[in-house]
Amino acid sequence: MGKNFKSIDHVRCGPPPRFPRMCGTSLKTINNIIHKDLELDTRRKGKVHKLTPFHMKNRATNARKLYEEHLAGSRSEYTATLDEAWMYVTYCNGIRKICYIKRGNQVPDNWVHQCSETFPKGFMVVGVMTGRGVLPLIKVPSKVKVNSEFYIECVLKPVIEQLKDLYPGEMDKVFLHHDKASSHTSNKTQQFLQEMKDTLGLNFIRNSDIPVKSPDASPLDFYGFGMLKQRLFNRRPKNEAGLWKAAQEEWSNVSLSKVKESPEPPVFVFWYQDDRMINYDSRRGHITTHKAGEDTAISRIFIRNAHVSDSGNYTCCPSNAEPTSITVHVLNVFLNTIS
Repeated sequence: MGKNFKSIDHVRCGPPPRFPRMCGTSLKTINNIIHKDLELDTRRKGKVHKLTPFHMKNRATNARKLYEEHLAGSRSEYTATLDEAWMYVTYCNGIRKICYIKRGNQVPDNWVHQCSETFPKGFMVVGVMTGRGVLPLIKVPSKVKVNSEFYIECVLKPVIEQLKDLYPGEMDKVFLHHDKASSHTSNKTQQFLQEMKDTLGLNFIRNSDIPVKSPDASPLDFYGFGMLKQRLFNRRPKNEAGLWKAAQEEWSNVSLSKVKESPEPPVFVFWYQDDRMINYDSRRGHITTHKAGEDTAISRIFIRNAHVSDSGNYTCCPSNAEPTSITVHVLNVFLNTIS
């Protein structure tokens, strides 16, 4: 045990090795050493978008509209969300992007996940996730420009044909969602989608309703592609052909039903006071979300120095469950002064 303890403590700053095999012990023992003996916490190195006031305002309206009308609960059955993503061979056989630190400490600046300077081998794929399952991945050929022509002929047309089989006689209930990429919002693409609405009844998101810089609004972003990349981590392809085969196999196991099982806390929680999103109003207080059991998560909003203006209808909108609301009345405000 002492040797294992020393080995794990020594390498915690560098690329995590395969601890159990290196130390000749079980994964449970390794976890006990990390979290109990060394008193280390797990921290994930994430990326976030920098939001301008315009982006925040757009999210406060469009993200909520998309969620409440098409993604929440049973509404997601008829929603087909489409997006592109890059798949790289480096996603496989990779080094974990987490580290272990003493409780209460910040991640040191020199604890980084180093990336190769060379451009990794990979390709772009198009994924489509619906409330009735995923459609097969579409591989974008190398050196092909994803413009309106390609998007219509090689993506939208084959996707719509598959949706017709998935929703026989119900195309007028289907809602197609994609992001604000130029090939999605071009006049040519919008004209084609309008023709599909006129002939098939297919509904689609209007350019003005697309949330900007909002990756957590799409099931492909907060679940689908993330889960695919996580599963690819344990695969061992050596080239792009092997990566494509592995990606297709793993993608076929992705489904929205697993999102609804909600084994983990929601990826995001939107809080509203009446019709105004207050997630980014740090002057009011703060929001916490944590797991409270195998299938339960709790989100709380704390409001500092509450005033009568803080009264109203508060709605909690998690990414993987129906929204719920409560009415709050601030009746009296007491101000304590020290003389």
